[in-house]
Amino acid sequence: MSLVVTVFVAAWVWASAAVAGAQPLPAAVPIESWGPAGDVHAVARAADTLYLGGSFRYVGPHTGPLAVFDNAGAVRPAEAVAGQIQRVASAGAFGRIVLGTILVPDDPVPVRALAKVDVDGRVVPDWHVGVVGVTAIETDGATLYLAGAFSTVNGQARQGLAAVNVETGALLPWAPTMIGAIREMQISNGLLLLTGELQSANGVPVTTGFAAFDLATGATHSFDIAPLVTVDAVATWEGTLYLAGQLAGGVGPSGLRIDIGNGTPQAWNVTVAGIQQLVTSPTQVFARTTVGVVALGHLGGGAYGNPLALGGSAPIDMARGADRLWVATAGSDEYAVHAFSYTSLAALHPPFLADWFIEDVDPDGGSGLILAGMFRSAGGVARRGLVGLDVRSGMPTAGALPSVDGTVVALAIVGNVLVVGGESLRINGVDRGGLIALDRQSGAMLPWEPVPSGSVAALAVDAQRLYVGGQFQAFAGAPRRNLAAVSLATVQVETWTPDPNGGVRALLATGTAVIAGGEFTTIGGTARGFGAAFAADTLALSAWDPQASGPVYRLAVAAGRVAIAGPFREAAGQPANDFAVFDNSGARVAAVQAPQRLSTVTGLSGGGSEFALAGIVAFTNQSPVALVSATSGREAGWTPFFEEGGMPVAAGLITRYPDLVVVTGRFSRVGGVRVNNVGLFPLAPAGAPVQLRARVVGNAVTLGWAPPPGTSPQGYRLDAMLGAGNLGSFSVAATTVSATLGAGTYSVRVGAVIEGVIGLASAPIVFTVPAPAAPPTSPTGLTATVSAGVVRLTWSAAAPGPGAGNLESFVIEAGSTSGAANLAVLDTGTLDTTFATGAPAGTYYVRVRAKNTFGVSPPSHEVVLSVP
Repeated sequence: MSLVVTVFVAAWVWASAAVAGAQPLPAAVPIESWGPAGDVHAVARAADTLYLGGSFRYVGPHTGPLAVFDNAGAVRPAEAVAGQIQRVASAGAFGRIVLGTILVPDDPVPVRALAKVDVDGRVVPDWHVGVVGVTAIETDGATLYLAGAFSTVNGQARQGLAAVNVETGALLPWAPTMIGAIREMQISNGLLLLTGELQSANGVPVTTGFAAFDLATGATHSFDIAPLVTVDAVATWEGTLYLAGQLAGGVGPSGLRIDIGNGTPQAWNVTVAGIQQLVTSPTQVFARTTVGVVALGHLGGGAYGNPLALGGSAPIDMARGADRLWVATAGSDEYAVHAFSYTSLAALHPPFLADWFIEDVDPDGGSGLILAGMFRSAGGVARRGLVGLDVRSGMPTAGALPSVDGTVVALAIVGNVLVVGGESLRINGVDRGGLIALDRQSGAMLPWEPVPSGSVAALAVDAQRLYVGGQFQAFAGAPRRNLAAVSLATVQVETWTPDPNGGVRALLATGTAVIAGGEFTTIGGTARGFGAAFAADTLALSAWDPQASGPVYRLAVAAGRVAIAGPFREAAGQPANDFAVFDNSGARVAAVQAPQRLSTVTGLSGGGSEFALAGIVAFTNQSPVALVSATSGREAGWTPFFEEGGMPVAAGLITRYPDLVVVTGRFSRVGGVRVNNVGLFPLAPAGAPVQLRARVVGNAVTLGWAPPPGTSPQGYRLDAMLGAGNLGSFSVAATTVSATLGAGTYSVRVGAVIEGVIGLASAPIVFTVPAPAAPPTSPTGLTATVSAGVVRLTWSAAAPGPGAGNLESFVIEAGSTSGAANLAVLDTGTLDTTFATGAPAGTYYVRVRAKNTFGVSPPSHEVVLSVP
């Protein structure tokens, strides 16, 4: 196979000059994006697609621990809710009530066990219920019922059960007592029904695991549930109570159907074991068991077992929707919510995926669903280990990249090929070791298979080669220890054998040099302090030696200077805190240091005149990222704050592109904006050019301007319009440009290009190019009359001609033959459009021309007249 069709390398060369002037800063807040629900270890970009590799399973929008799905499966996050939610209950027009550990930053009660969330997903700040130990909640109109291991609510005595006003949170008089652990709680026919490991209800011992309380009085409601001695699950439908449990002596599972109104029981022969939850639909009774979901039978009919196929995932919760059965599942590597038709039992649409455990599902009153749990994103798409994101929208691209098992830690783009490096990589069950090549458009796995004998940790590309670093002893069947090069022309491993004695963890191809960092201390027997450089053309080892005291895990270049990062405390014999910079002579640049707030540097990239750093902060109220000048060491004013569930976090990787900064880690918010482990920060554009002016001489136009103050752009983009029509955008290298233009009124504006980013446009300048000067147009409508020897001529006035100013006069021509002017050429000297004169007898051929400063017009049409 051909590894590369075309190669585009946008690398900063080893000896590149510093870009002077101010550089654009990233936006204060990132694009609200879909991101991987897991760790990202590598980033690569091609055009508007950002490729991410790591150890994630799903990609989705950040929702926090609460999400709402509509009928079609679209997710709407409850953006203000943070923390961990165990239960959710609908509250009609009031929104919903959530139970768990809810974080409310900047609030007098920052951590709550219960919170009310309005219909827009915001925590209602002045709604408080003082209680600890609630394990189950349910609503009935305007009342919220609580159950659990508590003894007070809002400072008043309540033992295990309580009711509060949904709107205000005020405690209501209803006060039965209950002791025990709750498994399920539901409301039906004026009763609160409980199952679980119950010990007592209103002071009376409970031995069956089932109790019912009157919602009006709080009194215990007794049912004759014999022959069941224990109840495992309960459900209701239109006045009928369904119970599944155990018979005396543990003979086997069975059930009862009880008319709630008169208490009459009827045998319901349930033969399915392991029932944990019952849900009734308009047509059937469903049971959640330890192994799956079972349709127990039609309402009023006999029991039967019909397991629903859930892909081998264990069900963890069920809920009855208006027209569907919701089932939450937890498999070995996925968490999902499925929707099934009541009548056909068929799945209604693909399952909603969540990136972590689902605690509770609750219908939203229609066909939608409220989902609560420990997840950060839900409703996403399966993207295992590898994903493409659109850098403009943050949404997953439509490209069919395959799921990659294993750990992806390195990515490189070679034309239309995406090279993936990592450890124990598998696609569709096929083991490909540490290196895979994929077609970027189709996602197809390409046949190139060098099979390194170990893991791949770093990749780099220049115009000639793909460089591969890691921990291996052989590559493509040839002895190569930890570092190898592949020719892009032949797709064969090159004879180069640098032979580092330790793993290679970082590679950087600058166009003139190849730099390696890692855990090695010798290269081909030559001592090196965890870093080495090679000439790009000959691959000969250079004298550069960072002399780091520990491994080098990151490399970057900016303004012709090379930076290293890793767990070292010295470099080039000087103290260093995980970060050091060297000029192109190999000398340490002591002035450029990591900000003191970064106790550890985990991410590093370069570009232009700055290094971008990410890491772990010394104090939790500080930003874990920074932009540092490669020449002065001064930090740019960009310090976004990352957090997860209200707590600050460290950043992992940081990559700076000409128009974008990408930060990855484990976080859900940046500056109040929802993100999901990936922050996409567009670079703020440069200021607008100033003093835009135009000089017009005839149809020759010269435009000039000055660059934005304090900048040295690499070029400019000029946008032009002619009248109302757009002429397009043009690249201009300097601050002046000249052109010959056609007549018309033009509008022009210009923007500076700095590091590939087009800055703000200047105010437009408007100028007019006159039409070329020309004689007037021909007169029209010439007529002639003859009376008593007098000739009278009449015509219509001509247009003056483009750019020629006013008409001056008319010229009359007469000849003895057609087209001739041998009898008379007479300038009227006026702008009158009539002329009369006497004429001898004869035949005349007459024409009229218009005259201005630039000449006379073509003749009018010719008239023939006869003078008797």
